[in-house]
Amino acid sequence: MDSKLLSSEDLSCPVCHNIFKNPVLLSCTHNVCKVCLYQLWMCMGSQECPVCKEQTSVASPCNDELRKLCEIVLLSKRNKGSSTGSPSVCSLHSEEISLFCLEDEQLLCMACYTSKTHKDYQCCSIDFAARQYKKELKTALTLLQDRLQVTEKVKLNYDESTQHIKCQTHLTEKQIKEEFAKLYQFLQNEEAVRIAELRQEEKQKSLIIKEKIEETSRTISTLTDIYSTLQNEIKVEDFTFIKNFREILEWYTRAQCSLQDPRLISGSLIDVAKHLGNLRFRVWKKMEETDFYSEILGQSCTKCQTCVDISSN
Repeated sequence: MDSKLLSSEDLSCPVCHNIFKNPVLLSCTHNVCKVCLYQLWMCMGSQECPVCKEQTSVASPCNDELRKLCEIVLLSKRNKGSSTGSPSVCSLHSEEISLFCLEDEQLLCMACYTSKTHKDYQCCSIDFAARQYKKELKTALTLLQDRLQVTEKVKLNYDESTQHIKCQTHLTEKQIKEEFAKLYQFLQNEEAVRIAELRQEEKQKSLIIKEKIEETSRTISTLTDIYSTLQNEIKVEDFTFIKNFREILEWYTRAQCSLQDPRLISGSLIDVAKHLGNLRFRVWKKMEETDFYSEILGQSCTKCQTCVDISSN
């Protein structure tokens, strides 16, 4: 039988999906790696063929012809791997790495698996381990995406608060000017004082909101970078992914711990009552103290609907 006429599927174990190691011929004419077969039967509790699912038995303890063909293919791959520096070949045994030790979290070849170090440990295929770890990382991505969405909503609220502050400042300034316009020249100095106080509060609270926006933007940028990095790590080939998984997870955990959860701050809007509350009475009292009196017409304080909604929240 010419190995060149056989496909990789013909030379692959139906259990581990790697090129046969000591293939055993079953009575149903299917071949399975000796180690894979007995492990499978031990787990299943019955002698069932992994291909046709029929009850079977060992027809030949070793299919020598198939084993020789597999050794030729393995030798060819090993030579190619050594010339290209392939990382999928065990550095200790020069055999293809096909297993993953769940207890030591190490990549193993079949010789490693049968050695004393890992003999009694639970192992699985690389693709199975990669699927399990990717599920774990996808869960982290989902949580990260939820946190990113919450943070973006907080930033949006900060952006809206900036507009509300400007709106409040504009309306409050207008009402202050309308009150002071009725007091003639005497009230011009008082008007300037009130507006200056309002501007100072606007400056202070706008600065606080600006700092919060910048802080939140940095958090969003960091979360986006983490999310993008984890997405890229999931796309790498399994060997590299498994090799770097713990390092990636530790980096993700450190990055998560370094970030603070976003929180809205109270008292961030303009204190309108402070500027307009009892304004006319206070000015009138000041006018009395200076022996100056003028009738002041009453005017109700109004808010835009947007500011009313924000205040109610």
